[in-house]
Amino acid sequence: RKQVFVVEQHVPYQNELDQEDQCTHIVAYLPPAAASPSLPAAITEAQTPAPTASATAGPDLVPAGTIRILLKGPQKAKLQRLAVLSEFRKQQVATALMNYAENLLHDIGVRETYLDGQSYIKDFYLRLGYQTDGLEFEEEKIMHFLFTKQLAASN
Repeated sequence: RKQVFVVEQHVPYQNELDQEDQCTHIVAYLPPAAASPSLPAAITEAQTPAPTASATAGPDLVPAGTIRILLKGPQKAKLQRLAVLSEFRKQQVATALMNYAENLLHDIGVRETYLDGQSYIKDFYLRLGYQTDGLEFEEEKIMHFLFTKQLAASN
């Protein structure tokens, strides 16, 4: 997250970390500098503080991307801090993280997810079935939309 938000997007470090980091984090792992596009080799979840990458993924895999989940009630959750390192972009890592998070939430009874997604990847969220009211807002000098999605109830 630090590489993406602080270094690339210039979010102040003190704003990137917050009291909500005591939550569930999901991390996607891939081989270093993956040569060919592929889905993450491993996706893990951990309650903060998270275990080290080597304890979670093994020596041949490195963290490629992450997302965090904040439960906002028995049937509602907020997804935040979706980040994929530049060398792993265009390899479906963000899609895999979103799908994993949504499936995990669905399995525990969550029926609605929402997130503040950066405007430049609006189409990404729309392809995943999210909707927006179309009202753009600024956070950390980056334009965002509020996205929501209803998760299907189990049969």
